[in-house]
Amino acid sequence: MKVRGLDLSRLPTQSPDVLARLAIDAAPPSERDAVAKGLHHRASSRAQGRSAERNGRAWEASVFAALDALQAEGTLATWGHYGPQSKRVRRGGALVTVTTGTAPCDVVGTLRGGRTLVVEVKRGSRVVLAGAAKTRDARVEEHQRAQLEAVHRAGGVAALVVCVRGVVAVIPWGDVREAVELRDVTRWRCALVSGLRNLAARRA
Repeated sequence: MKVRGLDLSRLPTQSPDVLARLAIDAAPPSERDAVAKGLHHRASSRAQGRSAERNGRAWEASVFAALDALQAEGTLATWGHYGPQSKRVRRGGALVTVTTGTAPCDVVGTLRGGRTLVVEVKRGSRVVLAGAAKTRDARVEEHQRAQLEAVHRAGGVAALVVCVRGVVAVIPWGDVREAVELRDVTRWRCALVSGLRNLAARRA
């Protein structure tokens, strides 16, 4: 980050507060208020992003724990969580992981009896399938929608497992519309294990 010729990345490691003060002090007096507001906005956005990421991981972990319980009782034969295709490349002397493909739906598994299970896990103010999405919305991407639809049409079990404004729901893909609002989630509200168990019992 540079402010009026001051390259903050070349300074010794400092706390965020110290770096912010350096950036403000390096600006002309007439611009210091604007720089301070800009830095505050960036810090707030980063903090919100980190909080959302932590909450998202915790939500996924609770869904995965419910799937483990269903596998232990025999409702699920297998299940797995898969990320996008990636590869390891060398950059600047270090090995880094680079994403090379799109991620499938969050959960792919096999039910007792052989049917395929595909689940996309989302958390947000609402879940959007098409159209514009706001900052706190969660989006189901086109390739994920295609995977859910293909499994649904083939007679498998496809669903969204969502947490919208603190309300948990397991929604069969055939009942999903262009967006999942709080009113939709309320209709399908359930405990995770029982909701997923009922989903697994649905007929094609």
